Amino acid sequence: MDENQTHALDELPNAIVSANTLGWLCITAYCLLTAFAAVWVSESFTRIDGATLTFTTLLVAQLFFLSCAFLKKENILLFVLDNKSLIVKSNVLTLFSWYFMFLALQKVEASVESALYQGIIPMTVLVCSARAQGITLKRALGPALTLLFLTLLAESRFSLAGMESSHTSTIIQGIALALIAGATAGLYVHVTGAAHRQWGATLLQVLTTRFVLLLVVTGFLGHEQFALVVSNENGLAWKLMFLALSIVVLPVLFLQTSIKNLGASRVSVMTPLVPALALAAEFVINPWGHITTPILVLMVCLSVIISNVWLNHSDRPGPVETQLREEGSSR
Repeated sequence: MDENQTHALDELPNAIVSANTLGWLCITAYCLLTAFAAVWVSESFTRIDGATLTFTTLLVAQLFFLSCAFLKKENILLFVLDNKSLIVKSNVLTLFSWYFMFLALQKVEASVESALYQGIIPMTVLVCSARAQGITLKRALGPALTLLFLTLLAESRFSLAGMESSHTSTIIQGIALALIAGATAGLYVHVTGAAHRQWGATLLQVLTTRFVLLLVVTGFLGHEQFALVVSNENGLAWKLMFLALSIVVLPVLFLQTSIKNLGASRVSVMTPLVPALALAAEFVINPWGHITTPILVLMVCLSVIISNVWLNHSDRPGPVETQLREEGSSR
């Protein structure tokens, strides 16, 4: 063994520590940023049209991802021509998951929306993977537990809305939108995960092509308020640009970095903490008047963590499969 090899081995522990530290910092930043951005939308952007909010936020993100692809010399046009079916599927699923997520945040508390969104994903993934991997008791128990707490959470929020009859329909719409958004997000992860594994699609190829339909639809629906956004004296346009960075661009980058350095299994256990952090932020900004719904939000978080741990343990992937899963889990 020569001197260079010896030096490389000596540096390996420090490199591992550094990578782990960076990974934990990134997943912590992802959870905090996603939670606080969701609360910000729920508290401060309820009066702007949902389509306008979605369009302006995702437009900034789209321009950022296109710029990154240009700098890295990614051949996006060739990717689109070679993967038309994938592009159509990812665009339709993105339309429902992102647009409905923003609409839900305008109608129900961020912690409730996030819990419903995060909670429905394991069940969607379980159903999608059932044909290839089967459904064992251990794989099904976690999602079933999550479904139980999701049902109790929805019922609790319905009951609370019943005390405020003027808001009942709004809360019902918010819960339904959050569940649809989470389910389509789960389908999106399944579809694009297969694209990463089978066709070697890169993160930027997927990110630069997934928002096109969403921008077309929300741009058409929300065009009447664009002038209001630009001319707003309170700096609404700048707030929306900052929102785009905090709810889309930076979380995607933080999530990808954490998956790369920690692995998808560890990351999947951390991401369900987002509803709990949103709940903590809500208690600071606008405290809940009762305890039942917040407790159920925390129980959904816990059940999703348990579900992800059991799913990761029961799958037991080999080294190659682990690498593929980590690449496929990035969104």
